[in-house]
Amino acid sequence: GAVVGFDPWTMSSTVYSQFAAAFKEKAADKGIQMKPLDGNLVDKVWTEDSKVSMPTVSKDPVFIHDVKYAGKSVVDKLTDLAKELEAAGQDRILLTALDDIAWLLNLRGADVNFNPVFLSYCIAC
Repeated sequence: GAVVGFDPWTMSSTVYSQFAAAFKEKAADKGIQMKPLDGNLVDKVWTEDSKVSMPTVSKDPVFIHDVKYAGKSVVDKLTDLAKELEAAGQDRILLTALDDIAWLLNLRGADVNFNPVFLSYCIAC
């Protein structure tokens, strides 16, 4: 049977669950399966020899967004998040949306042009 590869770092667990359920419903009976890739295949083929080079990673610093502008301290935000997690029966959350991470941690950066965010992942407990 055929195998459809996917990069597990490019989707949230919710999106993966929805994708896997739809895939199972439509393709499993045809002998097609999903398999997570070990590494990013695009990175393997997008090399220094390519006509268009990969964008460089920003070296700009991440900085603290003062609470007087943020409106709420990081401690207060994390406390509120912990309460919501507990109410939902969870003990941690994986954040992948850059704006969510910047807001939660009161941090700002310049990794994305014209946006005050930085490349990141966050597991909050």
